[in-house]
Amino acid sequence: MKRLCLSGIVLWLSWILSVISYGEKEQWMFFQTIPEIVLLLIFLYLIRVSKNKWKHIGQSIIFLLCIIYFIQCIYYSQVGEFMSILALENADQAYLLIRPAYIIWLLVIIVVSFFIVQGSKVFLSKNKLIISMVCIVLSAGGVYIQNTNSHINWSLIKNVHRGGTPIASLSKNIVKSIIPLTKQQKKIAGYPFEKDWIYKNQLPFPAKSDQHVAQPNIIIIFTEGTSARLLDCYDGKLGDVTPNIDAFAEKSMVVDRYYNHTAATFRGTHGQLTSCYPRYGGNEKGGWVGNKSGAGVSKQLAKREYQSLPKLLNERGYDTSFISPHMQEDPYTDLLNMLGFHQVYTRDSATEFLPYNPEFLHSSLTDQDMYTELVQILEHKTTSQPFLIAMYTFETHTNVDTPDDGIKYKDGSNETLNTLHNVDNAFGSFWNYFMHSQYKDNTIIIFTADHCHYHDKPFMSLVANDTDYVKCFHDRIPLIIYDPLHSLPERYDAQNNTSLALTPTICQILGINNEKNSFLGSSIFEPLDTSPVLAAGPDFYSIEDNHVVRPDQLAENDKKTVQQQIEKITLFYECEKTNHVFH
Repeated sequence: MKRLCLSGIVLWLSWILSVISYGEKEQWMFFQTIPEIVLLLIFLYLIRVSKNKWKHIGQSIIFLLCIIYFIQCIYYSQVGEFMSILALENADQAYLLIRPAYIIWLLVIIVVSFFIVQGSKVFLSKNKLIISMVCIVLSAGGVYIQNTNSHINWSLIKNVHRGGTPIASLSKNIVKSIIPLTKQQKKIAGYPFEKDWIYKNQLPFPAKSDQHVAQPNIIIIFTEGTSARLLDCYDGKLGDVTPNIDAFAEKSMVVDRYYNHTAATFRGTHGQLTSCYPRYGGNEKGGWVGNKSGAGVSKQLAKREYQSLPKLLNERGYDTSFISPHMQEDPYTDLLNMLGFHQVYTRDSATEFLPYNPEFLHSSLTDQDMYTELVQILEHKTTSQPFLIAMYTFETHTNVDTPDDGIKYKDGSNETLNTLHNVDNAFGSFWNYFMHSQYKDNTIIIFTADHCHYHDKPFMSLVANDTDYVKCFHDRIPLIIYDPLHSLPERYDAQNNTSLALTPTICQILGINNEKNSFLGSSIFEPLDTSPVLAAGPDFYSIEDNHVVRPDQLAENDKKTVQQQIEKITLFYECEKTNHVFH
């Protein structure tokens, strides 16, 4: 029995260390996993004393559960939550969360777990069996309560972290990610989301009388994982992290209360350029990642039809291209080709424009090289054909630090500030070039992000005192629009609109309206006629009082409209499955 108690203490201490490592201060969290630990140990107890042939199989299962438990604790120590559905669906990028020290830790964990399973020898008795069954019932009940959304007015239970407990949380999320959102696939008749208009009203801001450009050029910059709250031109508290983006903002329109509608990168850029909620993102079943370019699922997804910004501009004689930091064979390239870009520049084609060997960060181009390539592409333009150039920079990804030769913020102690400061420096080089180029008066620049910052430790240390921040993968993101052709205001309130608005907003600025589309979002210049919903696959959130909330946390009068939106999104997922989004 002593060994059994020791096993429980080892498991519990691992959880406490994870909480402390992440920086959580709520003492109640230390007790969160106790019911699950007790349940695990009772199963261990019953299996260990078993005499039947299933004994060794049961021991192996318990051993696996212990490994899962510790892995979950490692994950929590880094991002403050157990593995979410989104994390499971983007497992291809798990290497960004794994550092050498973790591998050693994991090896130690495996040894300890083996000792826990094989070394806990206790003897069966009638009384112990009765006690065990009672504990099983109580523990199972505790785990259930911890993983429900019920608002139980118990001082301990009501505050339980929504991520649940290590094993129960992972089990729930695996099931949720595998099982379709709808119980059975619906037979879709026609294309229920198609319409013949993009916006209802004309742009509320006049064109500048001294500018007459029929088809302005457009540059869209998607910065990886960037929350607006860290940029100085929003409400950044440090004041010197993004001086170059600030200079850009001074000559542009800064959009407030604008949220990422989804996560992560695949869904983020895809959704913004098609104004929809893509079901498929990372390497979940049916996702883009995990299949090399031109093969398997990736090829199937590449056959889906959407109306998109590049397709609309292609029809109007634009040359459309996208600059990706990844390799040519990356499934992200398939996605961009599917969206309709004439040309996708990748890491492999960078040498065509860069007069030196480019630097790589996790097999991707650095932000400095990305902006250098953008300048070179602009310099090599040989025709007067209007263009759309979109670009995605990678370096601000979670748990990625600026290279040693990059620009760090002050003492370099915070990865989030380092990468943001470095991409600001890279952007500054481009902005200086642009303001002295031929494109200054005929090109619209849009600076935004594919999604918000992920809540890893470096980021959380910066927002710990922000009362409007909720620890989830949704937040306000930047939207800064430089438009030399219209008299846009210095600041504009998006009124909690989401990044679904990007393509409709650009269309409204360009005067593109009466076109068949399946856009779910509305321009930031249009009043919102629905409650904003944020969706990453089967996970849904909404916005209330400038806070991101789960639908069950909304005021009663808002729950119905949000639920209607969720039902609309799940129908969209079904249309996407059967290629009935756009004809």
